[in-house]
Amino acid sequence: MEEYNKMFSATNEETPVVEETPVVEETPVVEETPVVEETPIVEETAAIAMVKIPTTSKLNLREIPMIDGAILAELENETLVEVLDEGTEWSEVSVEVNGSTVVGFVKKMYLTEG
Repeated sequence: MEEYNKMFSATNEETPVVEETPVVEETPVVEETPVVEETPIVEETAAIAMVKIPTTSKLNLREIPMIDGAILAELENETLVEVLDEGTEWSEVSVEVNGSTVVGFVKKMYLTEG
């Protein structure tokens, strides 16, 4: 019985309490936001072109880039126009007509660099 008591007492000894180590959460790393420098705005200069047609003719400034588009104005030879956009056959231009700015289309082949 003594041996039983030894065995029993050996198993009944208090087990030391092990305290848990507290979990330390990592502090998140905050990366600096890179400084973005503003890109300077470079204004494009508009291309200036000159109407080149026979002196007895006038060039039709049209509402749409088609031969049957409504005519907005008739341009004289050597009229200076601002080219806004160039297509394969037509150019979109801006021109002063009777004190007002008019935007329309002309056949590209009738323009030369001004």
